This record gives sequence, C-alpha cells and structure tokens, in this order.
Amino acid sequence: HNPTEGNVLVCSEVDGGCYELITFSLTNPGGSISDGKRGSCLGPGVFLGRNRFAVLDRHKREIVVKNLNNETTKRVQAPLPNVDCLYDGGASGRIILRADDRAVLFEVQSRRVIGELTAPKIKNVVWSPDGTKVALLCKYGVVIANRQLEQLCSISDTVRIKSGAWDVSPSGGTSSKL
Repeated sequence: HNPTEGNVLVCSEVDGGCYELITFSLTNPGGSISDGKRGSCLGPGVFLGRNRFAVLDRHKREIVVKNLNNETTKRVQAPLPNVDCLYDGGASGRIILRADDRAVLFEVQSRRVIGELTAPKIKNVVWSPDGTKVALLCKYGVVIANRQLEQLCSISDTVRIKSGAWDVSPSGGTSSKL
C-alpha cells in the first residue's frame, strides 16, 4: 500500500506470479478506481518510494524497478543467486531479499548490501511502527533484528508461525513488543 499516492500493489501466484497496480483517489472517498496496470513477477512486490515500486523478475531473478505508469526504469542484479522473494526494507529505496535460508537488506539505488543474516524459511517481514526493529517470521520461529538487519534475538517453536504485529499500546509494556 502506498498511502501518499493512493496506490495498492496486489500480488498473486496465479500463472506463475503476477501483480496489479491499482490507483484510487485520496481526495474523493467515493471516487473512481483506475484499471489496474499488470505484469509478471516472482513473489510480492514492494514500494520503494512514493512513486516507484520493485518486483522480482521471475525468469532472470533480477530486481525490476517501475514507476506508477508501470514502465521499467531500472533493472538491478540481485546480490545473491537464488533470490526467490523480496520484502519491504523499512526505508525508502531498501528491500529485504530472501535467498535460501538467508535474508539480505539491499539498497537498490546504490546496489549495496547493508546487512545479512541467517533465517530459515522466511514467510513474512513485519517492521516495528517506528522502523527501528524488524521481525522476520519464519516457518517455526521469529528472528528480531535492528534496522541494519543485525540479529538481536530469535525464538523457535514447534508450532507454525502464521503472522505477527508489534504491540505499541501503553498497557502493552514496551514500545517494541511483538
């Protein structure tokens, strides 16, 4: 979701992976919704900033940056082979790449790896509201890291992890409780 421009990026695994960029009016709640702009991808797509998003090319496994007109503006080779998914990187221009049992925080513009850690079978990524911590939700555990993707702690369980959310309520204890 891109709240500043009124866009939603919907991704699906149908037909080997595809996305649809839907645009809606921010000023008129009952306004129209534009016909979606579509394309193919591997895994989810993420917004890199207010007017661009990134998807993973399902054939070449490279990062494709697109503008809101769905035009390719840049293609960037992933820093690791076997990248099969990308997630929000917590800041403008950053993404988290999943490859095998590793996660890499990557800055697209500078093509620089900021951080890397081991996390088996990552299913989702949840950033804390203030953006200082990230929870990497794995099949049977959670890895907590800082914004540079340096591991702070981890926990594993025998029960599958399905989702996560940060608790920032005053009665919930600390501002970084997951």
